Amino acid sequence: MIFSEPVQAQGTWTYTDKDGNTVTADAAKFDNKSVELSVNPERVVVGSTVTFTGVNISDAANNLITPNPVKVDFVIGAKDVVAPTISSITQIGGKKFEITFDKEVSAGTVTVGGVSATVAPKTENATTDKTFVVTTSSVLNDPQTVTVAGFKNLDGTPMADYSKVVVFQKDTVAPTAKESKVVTIDGKQYIQLTFDKEVTEGQVSISGSQVKDFVTTSVAEVTAQASYPANDTSKKVLLVDLTDKTSLTVEDANYDLTVSSTAVKSDAEVAMASTKVAYTYKKVEAANTEVFVTGDIEVAKTANPSTLTVTFSKDVDGASATMASNYKVNGQTVKSVKLTSGKVAELTLNPGQISVTGTYNVAISDVKVKGSTKVMDTVTKPVTEMKENIAPTVKSAVLTSNDFVTGSEGEAAKADVTASGTTNVVAGALTNATTTDLTTYTVSSDGQKITNNKNATEVTVTDGNATFTQGGVEFAVTSATADETFTVATTAKKDAVTAKSPTITLKASEKLNATVAQDALEVYAGSTKLALAPEDAIVINNDTITIKLAKAVTTAELSAGLTVKPTATNNIKDEAGNALDISASGVQVAR
Repeated sequence: MIFSEPVQAQGTWTYTDKDGNTVTADAAKFDNKSVELSVNPERVVVGSTVTFTGVNISDAANNLITPNPVKVDFVIGAKDVVAPTISSITQIGGKKFEITFDKEVSAGTVTVGGVSATVAPKTENATTDKTFVVTTSSVLNDPQTVTVAGFKNLDGTPMADYSKVVVFQKDTVAPTAKESKVVTIDGKQYIQLTFDKEVTEGQVSISGSQVKDFVTTSVAEVTAQASYPANDTSKKVLLVDLTDKTSLTVEDANYDLTVSSTAVKSDAEVAMASTKVAYTYKKVEAANTEVFVTGDIEVAKTANPSTLTVTFSKDVDGASATMASNYKVNGQTVKSVKLTSGKVAELTLNPGQISVTGTYNVAISDVKVKGSTKVMDTVTKPVTEMKENIAPTVKSAVLTSNDFVTGSEGEAAKADVTASGTTNVVAGALTNATTTDLTTYTVSSDGQKITNNKNATEVTVTDGNATFTQGGVEFAVTSATADETFTVATTAKKDAVTAKSPTITLKASEKLNATVAQDALEVYAGSTKLALAPEDAIVINNDTITIKLAKAVTTAELSAGLTVKPTATNNIKDEAGNALDISASGVQVAR
């Protein structure tokens, strides 16, 4: 199992055996970049697919593997019980030869003429291989007995011990420089010699002539160390540092030099052949090697959960600062990066990269200071309460009503009073009228009673004052006069007619923010845009979006098909600030 980046621990791995039981897998071989898993052969069926499940695997920044747990399928092969064999033995150098097997094997031992040799897989950093490189301590020459033992195939089946006389040829050809030139590395200049075979490091002698301002002068012999470049594994390249070699570094001088050595040799111990090198010397300015460190970087959230800003203390190199692979959030590379100024990069995350609101690490690497030749090391910044960036979607769109009614205002209740004499009749709150009525009232001869002439009910008059109720409205009488007659008319209040609009209901995948622009969405019948209601055309409640139309949808419009589309002013978002994911082509409305 090979991981995409180094991890801290191999995690815990299990698999399901042939009986359906969960079994812990053997994960003994682990090197931070990969883990080797094995199963109990008695608990699986050859040729079947086994699913391994791994948990608690995190990188250096504590980002858990995604998904967690992770599942990987493997087909179980039969155990290889056939012993490996040697296909060939080939000399590749003065002290090296290769042994190639018919299949991939693990290393054993090799002796040449009874002397142990060093054995290593040909593939760099491998532990098993089909071809192994054998390095001897002395130069290979003449027939030698080669014995090979202890090599095994990947299932542990050993190879039979092997012995053979191999005729080796001593390499008597001197190493030759295929290329010689002056190079600049980290602000320093070197003569670089590239040979046709591996050579040793050692002292070299340099001499020749230079031409400056048309004047030719000889260059006295200079002795210098020739060394491998940093991280070089080929052993075919040597560098001669020109620092402090004043006779070889005259500004604008043309050099014609010869480099020779008895110390630089092939692995067959043959000294290098002399080589020519010509160059015009130019001084180089000291390289800018500034790098960003932790204190030079700030990471901040924005109103949009899918964007972050990274602010650097100095202007950045644009090419490295806009490379998405140089930023990781939650262990994943971001979708894209753009510069909003010379110091600020805006990161756009992949949709759903943050599935749960919380604290996440943002790792920045390989970004250069503007003008610098050196990339920064990884800097990790925690960002607290980063909101999830899973965009809400429209799950359904339905024409839920096609009723259309124009609303009207109701009429206020009325009370008309006609009276004779000096009686004053004052109505109460007219809005309380519940029935329409027209009734006459008569004050008794003694002035002590008021009679309702419709139903003969009476109310008492005290000092000319009385109260009675008609149609749900209370009236007050003052200064009632004996034998007086008066009439009271009440009219009940009429209720307003409630307007109705055809509605389309959209159900979202989650709760939405109630704030919405009234032109955030448009409705089309085929290619014809339909008018929305003049007020409260779009209303959001929890996960429901209600759209009101200005008129009923016709049969022809229904046949053309209804579609809801977003507009440029669409501001519908979830509570975390993620914009509603609705295609520009819209969503079809069911009916």
